[in-house]
Amino acid sequence: MKKEFMKSNRGSVSIFTMLIFLFVILVFSAVVIDVGFVYSTRKQMITSADAAALAGAKEMEKTLSESSESSISQIKARAITIAKNIAIENGAQGEPEVVIEKMNIKLADGTTDYRDVIKVKVTTDEKLIFFRFIDKFNLDVNGVAIATWGYVTNVTAGQLLPLYTTPDLFLSSNTLHSGKMSFNDSLFPNQRGYIYLDPAWNGQNIINEAIEGVPTKITLALDTVFEGKSGVAQSVIGSVETRMKNAQKLETPTDRRAYMYGLVPIAEFYSSSGNTVYFQIKSFAVYEIIDVMTKTNTGSPEALLGSNYTKIGTGKTYSPADNEGNDYEKGTIYGKFTGEVRELEVIIEKNDQDGNILTITSGAKYSKLIQ
Repeated sequence: MKKEFMKSNRGSVSIFTMLIFLFVILVFSAVVIDVGFVYSTRKQMITSADAAALAGAKEMEKTLSESSESSISQIKARAITIAKNIAIENGAQGEPEVVIEKMNIKLADGTTDYRDVIKVKVTTDEKLIFFRFIDKFNLDVNGVAIATWGYVTNVTAGQLLPLYTTPDLFLSSNTLHSGKMSFNDSLFPNQRGYIYLDPAWNGQNIINEAIEGVPTKITLALDTVFEGKSGVAQSVIGSVETRMKNAQKLETPTDRRAYMYGLVPIAEFYSSSGNTVYFQIKSFAVYEIIDVMTKTNTGSPEALLGSNYTKIGTGKTYSPADNEGNDYEKGTIYGKFTGEVRELEVIIEKNDQDGNILTITSGAKYSKLIQ
């Protein structure tokens, strides 16, 4: 009799333990689901805030060439509206909080710059499963992003294209957008070409690596004085083709095309001595490499000229460079200044929001997330 009672009691305990175990599993699963939903929604809100802040910062780039307070106020209003719309398109609920204000930004050298930023906070309402049992039905999930903008005043690493051009050529109508511009001194002596680098740096290798897109130790800044150099064009064919091959490996047409962009210095004559010409950098411009001549008037089989920015596998034949019948000689880099506003991985510099530092207002601008 005693044994039967103990057996019966053991069975009751086992069922009770199992029920508790199942309840714990259900609670744990509900909590995991809630946490998963919140985590996923938070990632979406951060993405939404990032996109909104960058869009607003890109609009704010237009203030860099403005001196009118009225025009600047209008640009700010548009930037705030654009940021809010982008946030809502990316899942934000209600009206996003967008403000343009000043804050201290830490620079690469450890100092700070008190500068304009655009700050975006987005919110959505996440419905909960488990927590509603403790009277918590919803949770506000936020995403915050801060972006800034400025002129490109310092170029280094893989963005640099160690070529140069002059303001008159850059501003000519036939060099921007649909027009093309070649880099070869035989076409326009001493007006466009390659930056001469100290041979002690193994300069030609650095030039080649920079054109390939390899991060290098070169840093060029506004007002830097450098020497122009001719006679190196033919040695960079392999470097341009390496850049093209690297671009071909990227997944999307946008990524492939973006890989062929770089920043080119726009410079004015500084002084001349014999055949040596010195220049002073006044601004930078976004340049897209389209092709390189592997022989006279014939491009590279690696050039990304096909649909969706893929290679066509044969060198394109080009007409002479101008009405006078000058050819695109072997080694000429062929491309265009895009005029596009792009997000660039540049170092934020003091005073780069001051439009007065540039004599060429169409110099490259940037927008950049900082938080």
